[in-house]
Amino acid sequence: DEFKNPSQFTIKRDSIGSIYVASDDPVIFTKVISGVETRGDSVLIVGNESWIAAENSSIDYSIFERLHILLEAPNFTSPHDPAFQNFKKKYVRLHGVLPSDYARLGYEFMYFVGQSLQQFGVYFQTGLAQEGETANSKSRYDYHNSRDNQRVPFIYFRSGELVTVGK
Repeated sequence: DEFKNPSQFTIKRDSIGSIYVASDDPVIFTKVISGVETRGDSVLIVGNESWIAAENSSIDYSIFERLHILLEAPNFTSPHDPAFQNFKKKYVRLHGVLPSDYARLGYEFMYFVGQSLQQFGVYFQTGLAQEGETANSKSRYDYHNSRDNQRVPFIYFRSGELVTVGK
């Protein structure tokens, strides 16, 4: 019973390597970020890309950079990617508006499937499992020995810009 026998414990500063917050709820992840920042820990916080788009979040993006927060980002595409720039120009020329995230993801997926069909034929899933990373999709997909994508990019803020880990 916490009220009759309260148990208090403390976690030593910098004794935890990382914290993964598996929630999109701004109340939860803002409390974790605030707690780590208040303590002055060097704990790595790992979350989801939805945190930067959360409407109810009151976190300043500079905190993401200052605390080196990593975000899993399966839907992230660098705005500087030449293929994305080319797609965006063609989309704006054709439709007169910037592409939505759904349009971009749909295009990327159809491009990936089309390239896989061209390279491996109708049983492309077998070819992908044997080949692993294909030449046209090194940053997004890895189906080596699997029917599921084994690649999930992580992003973080560097100099005020979102970048992929490892680049």
